Amino acid sequence: VALYVAHERAIRGEPIDPATVDDLPPVLDIPVVVQAWEPAYPVSAYSDNGAEHPTPPQTGELIDVALPRGRPDVVDDEATELAVRQLVETWTAQSTGHAESRCVEGRAVDAVAALGVPSARLAEIPASEALAWIAWAGASGGVHGRRRGMANGRFSMWWLLAAIGDLHDEWPPTNTAFEELLAELRWFRWDAHEPPGGWRLQLAVEHPAEGLAWVINASDAA
Repeated sequence: VALYVAHERAIRGEPIDPATVDDLPPVLDIPVVVQAWEPAYPVSAYSDNGAEHPTPPQTGELIDVALPRGRPDVVDDEATELAVRQLVETWTAQSTGHAESRCVEGRAVDAVAALGVPSARLAEIPASEALAWIAWAGASGGVHGRRRGMANGRFSMWWLLAAIGDLHDEWPPTNTAFEELLAELRWFRWDAHEPPGGWRLQLAVEHPAEGLAWVINASDAA
């Protein structure tokens, strides 16, 4: 409990001395201090009237794209698939949500096409926005699940980003490793013209140097 509280306080901007948590069990095995490459995380507000759990801001205009014909070359990426499942586990296990992901050889549009959607819109977004949305999803309980909190959301974001960059061998990865990875990635939000509403995480990311792209499609309808 003390470690979770320390992480939540650090996310809210409080200075936390790492030495004060060194002797606590490493249930969240990432630095308690928010690193320079991390985004600004949306934080919950609690009052006598209840709680508010804001979503991160969204930028960029969604634009219709031409999806490639034919089946993209899907790549077996179990680490990223498991990371996505863990990220939105409360949506799928404690609520009525679903989640799917793909890794393909190609670009973001190829990854989205691998989901089999008939049409799609994409908007390129900054890495900070994408990472904030990933953490938000990991913190959320969806419609019926129990909220896990932003400390868990932040850890889930680290884990998923490390899976995309194949950085799990030495945990936690260094700031340099994450910064170099983020400099090489391009992030997009997307949709398939679904009606608004519910809890939704639809992201695609390209790694041009590796010729790979990933897509996440997770939702929990209200």
